[in-house]
Amino acid sequence: MARGLIRGSDGNWISGFSGYLGRVDILFAELYAIHQGLCQISRMQLQQVIVYPDSAHAVSLVRDGMLVTHLYAPLIQNIKDQLSSLPSR
Repeated sequence: MARGLIRGSDGNWISGFSGYLGRVDILFAELYAIHQGLCQISRMQLQQVIVYPDSAHAVSLVRDGMLVTHLYAPLIQNIKDQLSSLPSR
């Protein structure tokens, strides 16, 4: 299961998502949830966002990089591309 929510700056719920992923490991579920959240942010055309993932490991893979041979390298690269397309402060 991958799920997440999007809140406004006042803390109120704006949108959410969830989906059944089948049998996957927790790292894939965390990365997929980040990816889906960023897709939803893009569709909603939100300008300023803060992402709070649950997994420090997923964050470090996105932030610090990984080997191109990493099992989830394409998904991690998609997340990096999504982040770079967001307007910066």
